[in-house]
Amino acid sequence: MLKFFKKFLPQSLFRRFLLIILLPNIIIQLVAVYIFYERHWSGVSKRMASSLAGEVEMIVRGIEQTYGAPRQDFINMVQSSSLDLEVKILPDKFITEKIFPERFDFSQLRDELHYRLTPRKYSIYIMGRDSRIVIETQVDTDVVQISAPRRSIFTPTTYIFILWMLGTAIIFVIIALLFMRTQVRSITKLAEVAEKFGRGQDIPNFKPSGAMEVRQAAQAFIDMKERINRQVEQRTEMLAGVSHDLKTPLTRMKLQLALMDKSSEIDELQQDIVEMEKMVQEYLDFAKGKERVIDSNVNVADILRSIVVGYRNLNKKIDIHTQSGISLQVNVNSLRRAITNIVDNALKYGNYVAIASSASEKYAYITVDDDGPGIAKAKREEVFKPFFRLDSGRNLDKGGTGLGLAIARDIIVSYGGEITLENSNLGGLKVIIKLPL
Repeated sequence: MLKFFKKFLPQSLFRRFLLIILLPNIIIQLVAVYIFYERHWSGVSKRMASSLAGEVEMIVRGIEQTYGAPRQDFINMVQSSSLDLEVKILPDKFITEKIFPERFDFSQLRDELHYRLTPRKYSIYIMGRDSRIVIETQVDTDVVQISAPRRSIFTPTTYIFILWMLGTAIIFVIIALLFMRTQVRSITKLAEVAEKFGRGQDIPNFKPSGAMEVRQAAQAFIDMKERINRQVEQRTEMLAGVSHDLKTPLTRMKLQLALMDKSSEIDELQQDIVEMEKMVQEYLDFAKGKERVIDSNVNVADILRSIVVGYRNLNKKIDIHTQSGISLQVNVNSLRRAITNIVDNALKYGNYVAIASSASEKYAYITVDDDGPGIAKAKREEVFKPFFRLDSGRNLDKGGTGLGLAIARDIIVSYGGEITLENSNLGGLKVIIKLPL
């Protein structure tokens, strides 16, 4: 049952707050209106209708019992009294049918008149600009016409009560909206800051605000962000330092081996040193790829064109199709490094590479297709692991250390993006990079 109702609940916190405030308020207003209508409005209207019907009955009986000058004196007396009624005699006129207006509810007045005037024929209608209530009844061969103001049976307190209820409800909702916006704004700000941090963007001016619980969550986020930054910086600095320090003994070993007599053992050692140099260089590239400096409005098309220019001397074909106007807030060198690693792998095992960029409302997409042998679907997640190499088929890091795609994914994920592998229409592999705008 709860799952059924959850489908109809609003998703945003602001709309849920609004529902929590509005729903009880609407229920209370409806209950109040119902009670007022049943106990007050209906009762008062019935008493007013009974009072007017009694006055009409009194006038009709008085006219029936008088003739000539006394009848006119009686009518003048009624009109000069405080009853605020107008009485006319329409001679030689007959009421052929009962007429009741549809625009107004005269049910209570009609019931009272039916009780007091039966068997006399009568009708009710509205007349004049001030919408006076006109009651006509048959007396012998004449028609007695009695008109009364609308306030005789319609109390203005009804509309005042309804307007008061609506007015206070609207004021209450406006005040609640102002307070809710303030509270929700601090939560929205915290979510935006967390998203920016996930993309690797700096957030120097963020300060906790809002309710106590929201400020506690914001302060916990700031503490977490500082701890993560310290850990990343320490790991990166240590990795860069160790990798840089390893280059010196490797160079010294390489020189010593070069001075030795040639042998198969020496050749194997030299190959091992070359592999170790490549590994150290990959470590340094990885450390450089962890730069936290964010460049504003980085044009994706310009980056892709600059990467393609670097392969112009290869005997392989590279096509590029870019959508103009796509800008990202990333580190230019880091993004270029990630895309270059992917293009390098595509060129190692394919003769034709197609690079394209596009954008949706919230994301930018960069795709790299090749016509190589591709990768089995079961192995596509494993190739992103550091130092992983395929035993057969396409080796994405042939001649390297197995860090190319691991570095590329690490960079893309640090900006809140995703990198996935699919089958290419060219017959090889398709790499899809998705980055938030």
